[in-house]
Amino acid sequence: LFVERSAVICAFIMWCAVLAATAGIALTDSSFRKRHVVVLFMAIFLLPVIFLVHALRHSYREKGRLIFDLNSFDVDTLVCHSDFDRAFILSAIDAWYGSREA
Repeated sequence: LFVERSAVICAFIMWCAVLAATAGIALTDSSFRKRHVVVLFMAIFLLPVIFLVHALRHSYREKGRLIFDLNSFDVDTLVCHSDFDRAFILSAIDAWYGSREA
């Protein structure tokens, strides 16, 4: 799930960068483009990278938190909304793994 999310984020940011480049070239006159070509290309191509890095860091931070939570998960400290939920989850763990210690 995290790899797919990262691919979608990258594809979306790249699509936005291409759209911004097309709009930047189409909506500016040639004299402005000639004078400010470096600034224009930095804005078009580097600004999306900031959003890409931010989105990917958020996704990987969430993945790290999930892995940490799974590593520190303890069935005995399981807190559920109702006793039925707790019994259902514990019986599913027993059925899937044979015991709660597995």
